[in-house]
Amino acid sequence: MVDVLPLIPVVVIHWQDFGPTQRCIDSIARSEGVRPHLILVCHEVQHREEIDLKMPPQLSYDLLLDAKNHGFSGGMNRGIEKALEKNTDWIFLLNNDAAVERTTLSTLLKATAEQCRVSIVSPVIRTIHDPAEIQVAGGYVNLSTGRIKHSHQVPQSSKTWIPVQLASGCAMLIATDCLKKWGGFDERYFAYFEDAEICLRYRREGGRVGIVPSASVLHEAGKGDPIRFYYNVRNHFLILSEYATDLSPPLAQLRTLAIVLRYLAFLVLRRPCPVVPGIAMIWHGYRDYRKARWGRFEAK
Repeated sequence: MVDVLPLIPVVVIHWQDFGPTQRCIDSIARSEGVRPHLILVCHEVQHREEIDLKMPPQLSYDLLLDAKNHGFSGGMNRGIEKALEKNTDWIFLLNNDAAVERTTLSTLLKATAEQCRVSIVSPVIRTIHDPAEIQVAGGYVNLSTGRIKHSHQVPQSSKTWIPVQLASGCAMLIATDCLKKWGGFDERYFAYFEDAEICLRYRREGGRVGIVPSASVLHEAGKGDPIRFYYNVRNHFLILSEYATDLSPPLAQLRTLAIVLRYLAFLVLRRPCPVVPGIAMIWHGYRDYRKARWGRFEAK
């Protein structure tokens, strides 16, 4: 009798340039020890014919086309909804600018089989052009300031699974029973901080979050764009409003000022994007948080 490899749905969002998405899909198709089933959520795409032609013949897949852009949180939720139809124990979420190694998925599944009550687990995220450089190996959020700190070193441990507070949404294996009980991503975030929020929510419900040091994903670092300041500022305050340590009004005002100044200092000193548009996005982000405007940024 031939052993049947475990089925694992893999949700990927495609948007704009198909080059990184193609690399991502090809890496999934080369996975060993599992049967990956791709669910490709295509934002701002209306015709599937060209995408069908680019799919590896050995890879089973579903295409979900949408003329709108629902962001990372909304797009992943639509893919998760489709993936749940497969009745598997786990669903893997992957950035389209990332690539799995041949054994990434099988290593993650093996690690989860050795643990109880695991909700979310991530591989180590490495730089695609220099795999020795670690982008994310778990993380931590300071619930007084809302600041997220990613680890750039793999802890020295013989354990196959290491508990962390935050796992990276770049590559995230989620238990389907947790998705059914506690829901998917909060779509108010649209992009950025949504992975931190789901980890905090699942841990609050009693779930466990961790990383698997022996599993890796290669990720291409994103380019600077002023819009990132908008989502980071707005969602920084949103996650604070949901999970932060309570402060007296004067201290809360000081915290708000410190957060805005920190983003401004980062913008001016690091120059990840043009300064003037960046300042505008910081202002819009804070303004829209105050006005409870969520989802995709809309210039008013």
